[in-house]
Amino acid sequence: LNTIFGYSPQVAGRFAGFGNPAYSLLAMGAVVMSCALWALFDGDRPGSTRRRLVAAVIALFTLTVVLDGHPSFGSDVGGVLSIIPTAFLVVWLLLGRRVRVRLVLIAGAVTLAVIAGFAAIDLARPEDKQTHLGRLVRTTFGHDGGGGLATVLQRKLNSNLTVLTNSIWTLTIPLALAVLVCLAWSKPRALKAHLPDTNANRATLWGGICMCVLGMAVNDSGIAIPAVMFMVLLPYVLYQALSSSDPLAVEPQGGPPAAPPPVEPGPADEDDALDPDLVPVS
Repeated sequence: LNTIFGYSPQVAGRFAGFGNPAYSLLAMGAVVMSCALWALFDGDRPGSTRRRLVAAVIALFTLTVVLDGHPSFGSDVGGVLSIIPTAFLVVWLLLGRRVRVRLVLIAGAVTLAVIAGFAAIDLARPEDKQTHLGRLVRTTFGHDGGGGLATVLQRKLNSNLTVLTNSIWTLTIPLALAVLVCLAWSKPRALKAHLPDTNANRATLWGGICMCVLGMAVNDSGIAIPAVMFMVLLPYVLYQALSSSDPLAVEPQGGPPAAPPPVEPGPADEDDALDPDLVPVS
């Protein structure tokens, strides 16, 4: 509470765990950090470094899921629903592999298994200590049947639509997402030299898009989720696009390039230097 990216008691959005702004920064930070590490240590080159990077990326996303979704920490169900599928996508694209239906099914199964595990941990705690996940499971499979789940889904949908139509400026966020999709799908010729189609850049763009879309769909903050995520994603993409890709523009090691040697004037140059009509007047 009362943190710069948290809720205040007056808003009353959440009194424990991670709010949607904190989840947005944490989740997108994991995507950008994973892709930046891969690019920094040249993960495309086969060898032991590549294997260590894969392990580091998986460990980073695992830690992110635990911090965001565990009932004792973030207790954020919507965050888990978006982080795990995005993690599968990012790792797969970093490895340079094609995304197939089997990967989507595996990511969905792992996501449901993790949610079930967190729900079991929450239900094992005293009833007055349980989070909304434990209460939702208890009411859904208890005497209320599916009414509790339907109420939650309807509330999230209404909140999502309310946020989207609350201001005309919120419509710029879907447009920005569309620009990112076009950039990831087919880059303009002017940007291909500055934003090459590497595994790290591809994972950054598609992983960021996936995280924004899923986060917007499964959380009641709606369009505000990608808006906060853009604070992390867009500066990194812009930095990659503005970084020089011309090897001649990179200053060589050992200091600035040496000045070219002076050219000795020839006879014609000496005559011109002595001609007063050719001397510039300031």
